[in-house]
Amino acid sequence: MSGLVEWTGEAPVSWRVARQQKIQRQALAHTVELAEALVQGVAQVGVQATVAMTGVEMTRRRAEELAPDGAPLYALIAAATGTGMANVINRLSRI
Repeated sequence: MSGLVEWTGEAPVSWRVARQQKIQRQALAHTVELAEALVQGVAQVGVQATVAMTGVEMTRRRAEELAPDGAPLYALIAAATGTGMANVINRLSRI
């Protein structure tokens, strides 16, 4: 038997090693692609959440102008909305 090629009845060991390494590189490349897509998705959702929270905050302020007695409730609604959005982003980043 030669040093690098050992016949096992199927394929030389060097071929099997090369094939396994190729599979591992492909798996790594796929993992990197998924990570990049996830980062882009989290960023996009973060931007959308920021825009949405701006709208929520503007609505809260307008509601306080129209009905000041409801200010504590409006603040709670805005906080709950922001927390909900943050939770969605947090879950997305764990995928």
